[in-house]
Amino acid sequence: MSEFENMTYVLRERCYLDRLLQDLAAWWEKAIAAGAPIVVTLTDDETRTVEQNKVQWPILQCWAVQKEWQVNGRACHLSKEDWKDILTAAFEKEDVRIAPSLDGGMVLLGARTHKFGKKKFSRWIEFLKAASAQQNPPIEIRQVEDIEPSGRPVAA
Repeated sequence: MSEFENMTYVLRERCYLDRLLQDLAAWWEKAIAAGAPIVVTLTDDETRTVEQNKVQWPILQCWAVQKEWQVNGRACHLSKEDWKDILTAAFEKEDVRIAPSLDGGMVLLGARTHKFGKKKFSRWIEFLKAASAQQNPPIEIRQVEDIEPSGRPVAA
């Protein structure tokens, strides 16, 4: 273990806990000797899977192709990345945060999905599907209907 690197442990069996405690004790000794604290974060949700991540992009692409949105006073098609920003803010029920840019303009700061765990990402995918169905006309996302929020194909 190199000094003060980030470590992730998924604890499913007692042997993993034993290893974590050994590493944590060694890491703590190094931190104390260096006069630095260590930060320990515990969570009950693993990071989202690659399969889950792949599910969102076809849905967002459908929004980009099928839905126009007002930007700077005119209707236009947005990129899937722009739709991700808009829909993530809606999902998180986030208020608008605005910051000045370096050149005097304005920048909207949005929520991000990269730190969503598996459970929250599953809720995100369900939100995308529900929001798509609630549009008038509905956003058609047939190409991902056979994919569960977990990213696995629906069992036939």
